[in-house]
Amino acid sequence: MHRRFTPDEVNDLIPTLEVVMGELLSHAHRVHREVIAVAARLGCDPRSVDSFVLMREAPNVEPSLQAIQRALHHIADLGGQVKGLDLGLVDFPGELQGEEVLLCWQYGERQVGFYHLPEEGFAGRKPLPVANGVVRVVH
Repeated sequence: MHRRFTPDEVNDLIPTLEVVMGELLSHAHRVHREVIAVAARLGCDPRSVDSFVLMREAPNVEPSLQAIQRALHHIADLGGQVKGLDLGLVDFPGELQGEEVLLCWQYGERQVGFYHLPEEGFAGRKPLPVANGVVRVVH
């Protein structure tokens, strides 16, 4: 059984998540730009530039790839699941009214305010219940 987080527990992690996700996104953008440049030089579709081709053509990208791996491991060690680098999404297992949910935090949000069912993903994102301006999670 995996750990289940409360919104307050996720909120306590946000300062760390902001730093780690910020670094992760910065390195991911750097790698993406390099993939585009390699594809242009080789005259191929960027989707065909795998890690082998990237490392052969742009070995300078290795520190960014290593930084990405470190950041992904750091977030996983915190209990989060990175779900999308394009939006900076991290999910944390939680519970809402006895149902297993994923508390969904997006880079830039000051607190976790959304959840979705495990099978729904970002498209099923819904606001957490709020009472008197405070997130209320019923167990």
